[in-house]
Amino acid sequence: MAEANALLLGVDTALNLGLGKVCLRSDSLEVINNIKASSNYMAWRLFPIVEEIRKRSQNFGSITWEWIPREANQAAYVVASLAKSRLGLHRWASMPPPSLASVLRNDGLPRPPAPVMGVI
Repeated sequence: MAEANALLLGVDTALNLGLGKVCLRSDSLEVINNIKASSNYMAWRLFPIVEEIRKRSQNFGSITWEWIPREANQAAYVVASLAKSRLGLHRWASMPPPSLASVLRNDGLPRPPAPVMGVI
């Protein structure tokens, strides 16, 4: 259920940013398959979240859903782990925690430059 809630948050974030074309990925094959399925037969605990994801997804010009293995999703795994440890998210876009910055670098993803010591 946490994976479904994370995708719902991703949909909301993309909507708030005014994006028209998005690709959302998850390492939860169950959730991705349920979102993509035309049937409403799914685990009852996922049904209300998946229905809300489907409803909000209609606001995009284009949306794709992809499953990726956890091994290929290390940045998301680290972010989730940091969020569980109650680190604030408000500054992550401009200055990710060092543990996330190293994962972004290792995954070949863009990351903000390291802050200069003594400069705020």
